[in-house]
Amino acid sequence: MSVAAAYPTANRNTHSIAIGYLFWLFGFLGMHRFYYGKRITGTIWFFTLGLFLIGWFIDLFLIPLMDARAEVLIVRRPSHRSRRLYSGPRANPC
Repeated sequence: MSVAAAYPTANRNTHSIAIGYLFWLFGFLGMHRFYYGKRITGTIWFFTLGLFLIGWFIDLFLIPLMDARAEVLIVRRPSHRSRRLYSGPRANPC
């Protein structure tokens, strides 16, 4: 079975590297990290101005990696239809 068949969203590009770099311009506020789903480090970037601008500069080279990881996480995430809700122990009809 191919990856595209197993994950129907595998062929869709859910994040744009161009938008990631656009958000990187304001990256000292953590915008690009929030865009790629990194809420914790986005918050740290926001309060420390991109780790005192050092982390902001390093992220210039890490954006392609963040984009690839975000794509994998979106593809692997199960849809809301496939989740089973726990309804407690099942009663035996016998």
